[in-house]
Amino acid sequence: MTQKSALSPAPFIVGAPRSGTTLLRLMLDSHPEVAIPTETHFWHELVLLEPATMTRQRFFELLVGHFTWRDFHIDEQAFWAALEETEPFNLPDAVRRFYRLYADRFGKARWGEKTPDYGQIIPQIARTLPEACFVHLIRDGRDVAVSKRHLWFGPGNDIAAQAVDWCHSITRTRAFGEATARYIEVRYERLVAKPAEVLRELCEFLDLQYSEAMLEYPRKAAERLAEQGDWPEHNVKKEQHRAIHELTLQGPLPTRVGRWRTEMSHDEIVAFESTAGQTLEEFGYARSANRAPATGATSAAGGITGLLFTGCLSEAGVTWFRRLREVVDELVIFVDTRADDRTEAAAHELASRVHHVGIRSDLEAHIEAHLPRMVETCRTEWILRIDSDEELSPEWSGVRWSELLDGTELTHFWLPRRWVTAPRRFVNVAPWWPDFQLRMFRTKSSITFPTQVHEPMSVAGRGAALRTLALHHHVFALMSRAAREQKAAKYERLRPGGGMPHYYLFEDHAPGEAPLPRATRSAAANEILEMHALSPEDTLRITLVARREPLRVKPGMLFWIEIEIANGSDRAIVSAPPYPVNVASHWLRADTREFVIFDGVRSPVFPPLAPTHVRMMSAFMTAPAKAGEYILQLTIVQEGLRWLDNLPNAHVLERVVNVTQS
Repeated sequence: MTQKSALSPAPFIVGAPRSGTTLLRLMLDSHPEVAIPTETHFWHELVLLEPATMTRQRFFELLVGHFTWRDFHIDEQAFWAALEETEPFNLPDAVRRFYRLYADRFGKARWGEKTPDYGQIIPQIARTLPEACFVHLIRDGRDVAVSKRHLWFGPGNDIAAQAVDWCHSITRTRAFGEATARYIEVRYERLVAKPAEVLRELCEFLDLQYSEAMLEYPRKAAERLAEQGDWPEHNVKKEQHRAIHELTLQGPLPTRVGRWRTEMSHDEIVAFESTAGQTLEEFGYARSANRAPATGATSAAGGITGLLFTGCLSEAGVTWFRRLREVVDELVIFVDTRADDRTEAAAHELASRVHHVGIRSDLEAHIEAHLPRMVETCRTEWILRIDSDEELSPEWSGVRWSELLDGTELTHFWLPRRWVTAPRRFVNVAPWWPDFQLRMFRTKSSITFPTQVHEPMSVAGRGAALRTLALHHHVFALMSRAAREQKAAKYERLRPGGGMPHYYLFEDHAPGEAPLPRATRSAAANEILEMHALSPEDTLRITLVARREPLRVKPGMLFWIEIEIANGSDRAIVSAPPYPVNVASHWLRADTREFVIFDGVRSPVFPPLAPTHVRMMSAFMTAPAKAGEYILQLTIVQEGLRWLDNLPNAHVLERVVNVTQS
């Protein structure tokens, strides 16, 4: 057998799940030169990590610790030995070593990949592996919905949700694919009707010599499918994997085309096409005679949807969401495969609609992976998103807050969030308070969705903060210290440097605490907080005062300084959009006055500080990582506009800080 170059075209089979990707994988895998493993899923974690920070050990641990590793039947020692030969170590060659070891098991010269959801991360894969060739398998979304609606990894039996899921997958995969150098689309309907013709075209695309062996794939299909075993981490048995692929043992089945015509009811066809009709037509699939009306359910104007993603609802959470259900027009709950029977029952009791999502990677266990599809399912003009460990503060029942949304030009609101400690206390200093969260927004806005855990979304247009309509975050009460340590470690692994472990391990830093405030009542108009631009003259009238004796802290330590902030301007100041006012900091070496940290952490000015008023506040700081004597400068910044200390004759508060290990 002729050994191919390491950069021979490598097929990556992608597409909406249940589009025939397993069928195509088995066909290409039967080629004498190509080996394609069962679904890998580890790329979802790889793309979250900076390639420059990837080490040999970290890459090895990520793959062998992944829930799919057992499916590849590769010896760990052999894998480590192969990685040691990768010198200097780099991510592209390390990934190739993995696929090369897999192909060597079968004596094949080339390798490929089949994980349908990789269509959503095509740009990241293409940057890592220039030889990747993306084969997008496309199937009529109605047949996809019929095939997937009863399965554990789909969005459930709601046909409209299935339509949203299919539209999101197919349109993003095409957009990402067309932006790469090597991308081809294959229609499922044509593959099962004319497999030889389609496979010849694919071989030309992949620089492969055509082989009739690909049409004989059913002979080895059972053996190849048997590689995929249990996924205990996700409560999936190997029998479930085999059951959903059973029909591939029979060869191409043209009778599977158009199943929706007999397996969907009239109402289901209307529901699917009202959501996905335009996308169907864009991809060449005609709408049925049961044509949906021009305005579908997702275009209904007015109202607000409560939106929740959860794997488990606590008993307290059920109570919180009963109350939420009373203040929104509809409640939509996305339940993932970790849910127990109680959570399922509670979701169906509380929600207007329940959708199900599969969890096949650490990233998919977090809402950031599902937000685009979640938003698309909402049928109102506004969305109020809340997590399963949060409840609405009492003010939501006392304020006619829905008046905020009527006729406003605002597109989104930032809600203050309290991190609650038991019993009925909360951490009342930055960065835990006020922990502003963008949670209420228009569904028709231009939204940039997050791609990483704890990455914020952004909404185009003008936004505002709210004063008393808050969220109460109960992670401290719901999770033990050990569980929170695991949570913090996982977040840090998924997003190094951005996991924010201090939020979950607050006891280590002894921040200030206070009783939860008594509920207040105010007019809806008084809820809105906006901070507009201050003039340079007004900025100079904001002053900071603190005691001047030296401080002694440890390297990297979180600490707080009690300062007095005086607002001598004629405008109230507050940390709120569009130009929040915050207390900022610089760190300088005491001997040379050289900057060590120019832009330190910020502390919000909240609640609003009225003109001519003075208030004590705890400014949040993080000490430099190295021991030494430093000067800490405290100043005011109006985000997006100016720093106080950049103005002529500005006063900057300075403190001497000794950073020492003792």
